[in-house]
Amino acid sequence: VEVGLAEPLLPWHVVRTPVADLAGALAFTAGALGKLGADVLVLSRTEIGEVSEGVGGGSSSMPHKHNPVRATMIAAAARQVPALAAILYGSLAAEDERPPGAWHAEWQPLREALRLVAGAARDAAELTADLRVHPDRMLANLTRPGPTGSAAALVDRALREKE
Repeated sequence: VEVGLAEPLLPWHVVRTPVADLAGALAFTAGALGKLGADVLVLSRTEIGEVSEGVGGGSSSMPHKHNPVRATMIAAAARQVPALAAILYGSLAAEDERPPGAWHAEWQPLREALRLVAGAARDAAELTADLRVHPDRMLANLTRPGPTGSAAALVDRALREKE
């Protein structure tokens, strides 16, 4: 069956840039998803409480606590994928058309990076679908006096104390 693909100019064994490009895209995607996970982790801390995961695990030692499991898994993937991409970038320096060990070294990190990013994307989709936003806590945090409050509240407080 003809699919109309062009004949490659070089053997695929020595052209490692497509794999490296994929590694870069996976690392950037993991980083973008990791930002979502990190934001949810920070905003769901007990002392902030502006968001929470709709589902997730409770703490074994503190039954009242609700652990942000999906955000944690997304953040973990975001920390691992760049290191896997670095391994894949290392295979760019192929000395022959079939360098022993070089392209074989790509298999495991590529599989793992794909698995981690796919899992993080699934977790991010489920996280955003089930995310609970607590506007009452957001408002309370914005109007709270002290170093954790808004800049305007800090300025107002400083001016009152100066008078």
